[in-house]
Amino acid sequence: MKLLVCILVLSLSSFFLITACDNQKSSDSGLNLLGTSAAGSGSYFSVSPYYSPGIEPDVAFADDGTVVAVYDSGSGRLQYKVGEVYGPVISWGNGHDYDNGKEPSIAFADNGIVVEVHRCESTYTLCYHVGEIQKTGDNDVGEIAWGPSYKYDSATCNSPAVAVDGTTVVSVHSQSDRLYYRVGTLNAENKTIDWSDSHPYDTGVSPDVAIQGDTIVEVHQSENYNTLWYRVGKMKMDGTGISWSPTSRQYDTGTHPSVGLLEDGTVVETHTASSSDTLWGHVGVVNVDTLRITWQDSHKLAKHLGTEHLPTSVAVRHCGPDEPGVVIITILDEPVWKQKSDGSWTVSERRSYLRDELGIIGGPRIQLTEERWMELSPWIYDLPIRDLRLIGSHDAASDGITTSSVRCRGYDPEKFDENPNDHPSDSELEKYRCQSESILDQLRAGVRYFDLRVALQEEKFYSEHIFLAGPFEGEGGILDQIKQFFEECPSEVIFLCTDAEHIYSDTTDDGKATLSQRNDYFEMVMGNLPGMLALAPEFSDDLNESQKSNACLDKTLRDVLNSGGRIIYIGPSGDELSPGLMEYIWPLQNDGIWHQYASDLEKLYNDYDENGNGKIDDDEIGLNNEVGNWTDEKTPTDKLHVLQAMTNGGSMGKIDMAAVVNPQVLGWLLSGDWKSAHIAVIQVNDSVNTPDWVRVFFLNWMPKTE
Repeated sequence: MKLLVCILVLSLSSFFLITACDNQKSSDSGLNLLGTSAAGSGSYFSVSPYYSPGIEPDVAFADDGTVVAVYDSGSGRLQYKVGEVYGPVISWGNGHDYDNGKEPSIAFADNGIVVEVHRCESTYTLCYHVGEIQKTGDNDVGEIAWGPSYKYDSATCNSPAVAVDGTTVVSVHSQSDRLYYRVGTLNAENKTIDWSDSHPYDTGVSPDVAIQGDTIVEVHQSENYNTLWYRVGKMKMDGTGISWSPTSRQYDTGTHPSVGLLEDGTVVETHTASSSDTLWGHVGVVNVDTLRITWQDSHKLAKHLGTEHLPTSVAVRHCGPDEPGVVIITILDEPVWKQKSDGSWTVSERRSYLRDELGIIGGPRIQLTEERWMELSPWIYDLPIRDLRLIGSHDAASDGITTSSVRCRGYDPEKFDENPNDHPSDSELEKYRCQSESILDQLRAGVRYFDLRVALQEEKFYSEHIFLAGPFEGEGGILDQIKQFFEECPSEVIFLCTDAEHIYSDTTDDGKATLSQRNDYFEMVMGNLPGMLALAPEFSDDLNESQKSNACLDKTLRDVLNSGGRIIYIGPSGDELSPGLMEYIWPLQNDGIWHQYASDLEKLYNDYDENGNGKIDDDEIGLNNEVGNWTDEKTPTDKLHVLQAMTNGGSMGKIDMAAVVNPQVLGWLLSGDWKSAHIAVIQVNDSVNTPDWVRVFFLNWMPKTE
């Protein structure tokens, strides 16, 4: 799954309070887990980029917010975890062994009863368990009391999947490129299932199934091609079989589809791309009369899944329109870097971990909860801006630099004039592209602070980093992407940051934009984002710059939203811009932002050992000791504290180096004094494709409750 993008924040609902604490460790994996104790008044959450090593996951989601995941721990030993949803995160319990086998699948019945199927150990027969979630207290997510393992199909079977509604159980599987189903009747008291005969219904591989009432939706992959197909069926009156639609219908291309079905006929589907490491999703509506599904367009959900396109799983629950109703278990493919004898770096191996994604069905698409983490954590709106915890994107729009991009004349007029048609080489592209994803995808991943570099070239404004990236205006431009995000998530607040030194022009000898051109840029922004820029605080003439900074930093996000704005644009201080513009430009750039560079990240790069492990110890001079300069007692309170957690990367490109640096920084953020460090923004390269920035960074600084 994706290297990620991280995820999210924690919501304080009207009926419980949550605080943050030190991490707890899973006894089964040695990894930090999110929520080894469940949430409740006075209880705590711990956080982690991943929740367990494993493959072949499946997940079930109950209407009360309980989640159960089953998976192969990597050696044919099957494990499960029980979790509960709180706001936009899942609190997971410990992992537990329950059987040996492959390809497990799980579904909820009523009252905490679960049904699990899997391929039996060392054979291709199918087995099932019935279990019951049992809890020892209000703050216990519970464990499963399993019944015995029973065989229910003895043919050469693969890829079993199960769905349950009440006491009706449907199982599908593949067998020599043919697809079969069985219907069973659940006896929860005896923890058994009375199965009917197995019936063929189609050809294909990797099937999945969902049921609501007497409606069944099945998805699968073609046995010969990477095409995806669905069928809709109705349960027969006697409950022993299914009347399927006459034919299956193709709905997309890809591999390893998974499906969930809600009571109102909403269908949620996920699959991996056929030729990349990307997870895609569909939302559709089933017509029970025609046995057809009307699908919305597919959309990208995550990147950096397993290189073998390992399967993921989706489950849905019935809930309110603004609550997480979708849970997806994906596989994070983590690279292990190794330095070669010539000093260059390569990925020596990849390791697979499981990770959860929570989502909301937002009209025609699935919104992962990091897209709306502010809205789902409403208490954040009352924090002063100085106390926010935000993920920042360095050279935020540089993803638009390609080998066809032209050089920015304003950055280096002499070099441009020598070769106006110069384009970046592959090595230069790796050097100057700091982000791998668009502004829109970064916003959807929870990034809220954007470092924007500006170039006026041939009478148009572009983003730049040595070479021109994308345009600000026009369809698909930077400002259009921001507008699209606010159409999807109108209650979020974002920060844009541009200083006068990074606004270039191709019309001046020194490449610096004139005051008039800087005015033109900000007027262009306001014209394309009407009503979205937040009014800056009003200042009396006798305030100095420090007092103005404090007036800005004392404002809350609620103040911003109440003013009608959604964007805090941090720009040049002083009287550089026209009065009408200065009302909307927050004067923090030159005097109100305190940048601290993570200088020892270069040391991390230089000291990376042959096994791909950083050798910076806690007692070495470095970030862990520099953090003492970031405590409330030692830092100026009239500044917005921004940690520049990037490195040039030496022989590696910036994005490849971010894959090394960012997880190390995440580890620091989870350790010791970092939890009390006064950091408002951590600014990184490749902000999207590193796991759980929002979850890890934000939850460690949650305000403690009494």
